[in-house]
Amino acid sequence: MIQMGKLRAVALLAVASVGSMVGHSLTYLKLAPSHGVRTALLGITGHSYLDKILAFGPALALMTALYWMASGALRTQTRFRQPSLIGTAVALALIQTIGFAGQEVLERLLSGAPLHDLGSVLLLGIPLQLIVAVLGALLVSALHKAGRKLGALLHGPQAGPATPARPVVHSISFVSAVPNGALRSRGPPALSS
Repeated sequence: MIQMGKLRAVALLAVASVGSMVGHSLTYLKLAPSHGVRTALLGITGHSYLDKILAFGPALALMTALYWMASGALRTQTRFRQPSLIGTAVALALIQTIGFAGQEVLERLLSGAPLHDLGSVLLLGIPLQLIVAVLGALLVSALHKAGRKLGALLHGPQAGPATPARPVVHSISFVSAVPNGALRSRGPPALSS
């Protein structure tokens, strides 16, 4: 059985992969707005496979979206906490920027393309990856919240985290009659002399 933590890591990696594809595409769209120039640039720099990989993007995005919604829906019945927006954004930003930079270097090395323009590509691409990572984290958070709401509708109200119940204090007085006929509150036995 797959542990939830490992499944979440795989889903986060899938979000980062889709985000990296989007950031990669935006970088080259900005660098070469003309389709013909962009196609030539992608071919020279070792990106000729990119169109084939991008074909998997929508399916990967759909599967990832379904995971985050299901994760939110299932967590209405458990005590797992919601993923932190900042933590998710930082994780996506790290994965995407390191992946983007590494991918750019590797593509150029494998294709024999020169590295002289890599600085301008990274200067544009890394900020785009950061923006896409933040948008991805917002999307993950929104999907998770939507899943929680869906789960609450399907399963009834959510059981919140266990909080200790406050004790109910009832004041009870024991009254006894003393030999002289007066009423007095009962307390510890008094010594008679």
